Amino acid sequence: LMPAAGNAFGFTLLEVLLAIGISTVVLTTVYSAFRIGWLSYNKLDRQSQVYGNLRNNLRKLEKDLRNSFLYQGIVFDGKAQEISFPTLIKAKDEKGLVYVEVAKAIYKYENKSLLRAYLKNRDALNKNSSPEFEPLLTGIASLKFFYAKTRSSTEPQLEWSDNFSENDFIPRAVRIELSQEIAGSADLSLKKNVFLVKGTLDNILSGSP
Repeated sequence: LMPAAGNAFGFTLLEVLLAIGISTVVLTTVYSAFRIGWLSYNKLDRQSQVYGNLRNNLRKLEKDLRNSFLYQGIVFDGKAQEISFPTLIKAKDEKGLVYVEVAKAIYKYENKSLLRAYLKNRDALNKNSSPEFEPLLTGIASLKFFYAKTRSSTEPQLEWSDNFSENDFIPRAVRIELSQEIAGSADLSLKKNVFLVKGTLDNILSGSP
């Protein structure tokens, strides 16, 4: 006798379509979870790279600020989006020997970039010198400098101003507030206080306060 058609081994068309539908839903869910995880990883990776680049380049500004000192002919001049001051930088002579020299460092915020320039020798003392700027940071949404004049035991809180120009002393500290643009993400905000050594060139070179 032939077996009844209803008892034959195999899948009906409805069962096949149902299995395909379930598999499609499962694969779509897995792909979506994987894609979200991948996008999140890329976002965090971009933020980490931007933050690392931001910190590394700001260290150059911090180093120049910490090397600033009182120097006749070069005034510490601070504005909201531009700062200039005497500092010490490394240079090389004709024989390739490294030495330290006095220079005028200039940092300014312009066209979403933090620019840097150094004026050396007579150019540092000439108010009409034209510095050649190079970009230190790009993609900066906003940047502002603040300056603290003094800090005493009776006034533990620093008083900040966005303007500084004195012949007899340098700021107690400089605050840098900026926002860095990140593609496909919110801007990264950073605030940094840099405390300065009060002294002259001799103090800086000898390491004494």
